[in-house]
Amino acid sequence: MNETTQGNLSYRKVLDELLRMHELSVAGEHETDEIKKSRDAIDEPYSDMSADEREAIEGLSTDLLDVENITSEPVLDYIPPGDEAMVKALQAQRSCRYDDALKLLRESKSKPASRLSFFRGRNWIEKREPRVALLFFNHAANLDAENDDYKAEAFDALVRAYPERGQKEITRVLTELPKGAPAVIIKACDIAFNSTLRNRDEGNLRSLHEVIVRALHAALVEMQEGPKKKLISETQPVYSYVYSMLASCCRYLDMLDPAYFYYTFAIGLDPLSDALLIARGALMYGRTQVATESAVEDFRRALRIGTSMAIPFYYIAHYLLHSQNFETCMKVIEDGLQKQGSKQLKSEMLEFKAIAFAAMNRPPELVRQTFKEATLVDQTNKRALSNLAIYEKGMAVPPTRDLYVLKIDPAMARRELPPPRTLREVNTAHHPVAV
Repeated sequence: MNETTQGNLSYRKVLDELLRMHELSVAGEHETDEIKKSRDAIDEPYSDMSADEREAIEGLSTDLLDVENITSEPVLDYIPPGDEAMVKALQAQRSCRYDDALKLLRESKSKPASRLSFFRGRNWIEKREPRVALLFFNHAANLDAENDDYKAEAFDALVRAYPERGQKEITRVLTELPKGAPAVIIKACDIAFNSTLRNRDEGNLRSLHEVIVRALHAALVEMQEGPKKKLISETQPVYSYVYSMLASCCRYLDMLDPAYFYYTFAIGLDPLSDALLIARGALMYGRTQVATESAVEDFRRALRIGTSMAIPFYYIAHYLLHSQNFETCMKVIEDGLQKQGSKQLKSEMLEFKAIAFAAMNRPPELVRQTFKEATLVDQTNKRALSNLAIYEKGMAVPPTRDLYVLKIDPAMARRELPPPRTLREVNTAHHPVAV
């Protein structure tokens, strides 16, 4: 089955009217003029839809009847294992075949109903229909009021579906601490933190990072000491994500020791995360000789894991240049230039290469050509032109010991760090087909 075309205007009109009819029906308005008007408004656009789109709408209509009719469920002694239809539904979801997954969920005999609504919501959120997903997540949360994860997913869908209302809810959650379910607090922090990656208002950013740190501390206390304790062994990867978010906020706030502490905790829980290793290495590099050696080991571990980022190669090349290990430095630079990084970063790596050539007494034309290549990659790299002038005048003996030549721009390096994954991405990576 082909996935429904979300851009189809007829499909969107029918979907909007169907959601309106559901809202009226839940409110007890089953045969009012307004609901009849919505039914009539569906007829013409419905006839313009494809067979797959009609099947998706009819299936949604059936699923929404469950939301209306199933208002409670018995407390089960255990959650029975997923039946074949459920397993296939989750596999279809993992393969991005969301309409197929929703169809298979209708065939599933799995209980409880809250679980089915949760997975329906997951598929609709992946179909980029947060309004629909919100209905199912709310249904799941209402049926199983003890499940904070359902509340968190409903909260996330609300923010996506209704951004203005969602921002007010984020503010409410972050100001009513320590009240609130930890999962919802963490979700609010997740959304707020990712908004900081697009924000350039330094004053507002600092206060927001401070709020996130307080909120995450409150969530951790509740998870570790509250009535519904969340063991690390049962809750991963949530703990490693929380610690990594705390580390990032503390780094921004120049709280270096707490940032190092939280990065180390997060790496202990997620030792194969190249992003965490790179971030901790960047935090420590250049502070002391011992800290620099430790940072370089973090970068090398990231390389062994198989990072796609150029930034650890940049730091290692810088370190090797300082250590006058020029041959290895050039090999690291060549490898790093094949990875993901900005023009500024790659320009400076080429500048390092030119300096290494100069230190090795390579032909002057090769040195000049490499310096010029660095300026062509990034025309804002004035330092490369300055270093070329130093080379031409024969003033740097050896140039690798000149601090000006090798100074790293901390702001540039921070921009090159891999952005943290969202909580949804972390959960998906760890639990792709959880039954």
